[in-house]
Amino acid sequence: MIDGAMQEQAAKNFYVIHLMGGHSLYYSRFPYSFAKFTKDDITRDATEEQKIVLAQYANAIYYNDYIVSGIIDKFRKQEALVIYLPDHGETIYDNSNFAGHVEENPNRYMLEVPMIIWASDLFKAKYPEKWRQIQAAVNKPYMTDDMIHTVLDLVDIKTSEFDPAKSIINSQFDASRKRMTGGGLG
Repeated sequence: MIDGAMQEQAAKNFYVIHLMGGHSLYYSRFPYSFAKFTKDDITRDATEEQKIVLAQYANAIYYNDYIVSGIIDKFRKQEALVIYLPDHGETIYDNSNFAGHVEENPNRYMLEVPMIIWASDLFKAKYPEKWRQIQAAVNKPYMTDDMIHTVLDLVDIKTSEFDPAKSIINSQFDASRKRMTGGGLG
């Protein structure tokens, strides 16, 4: 996968990797060798069938974490940043008898996703101020639609479309602005 792309190194590289992640049909999102969790590991109040799905989801996330960790390892000895950001989350019997995601009726489990910005030791040494900005952003509210502004800021590219108020690492980031979802306030 990424090994082939990394064979053709340039002075600067930018990779986008789209993972399968934890979409529904969770049993198809991990190889059998990563079936670490079973229904017996689920302590939540749920039906047996729901516990099976919850275990499959846990296995899908476990495998996804393994893949992300492997990607980070590929860049450990380089001057690099790795940004991990799912496009959405899943609700797994959280408020109803439903597992998955529905864009027309989102809830916080579908909208609140983790974002990781990992930096290699070489990057941290060369860009200590950028690393401080990243660390300062850890608890700021963010909307993934604005990722382009953060990426541009991270790599010091300025365009007429760049908006510092939408870059989570920028001192001008507007943490108080309203976040929208499906045309409504989120």
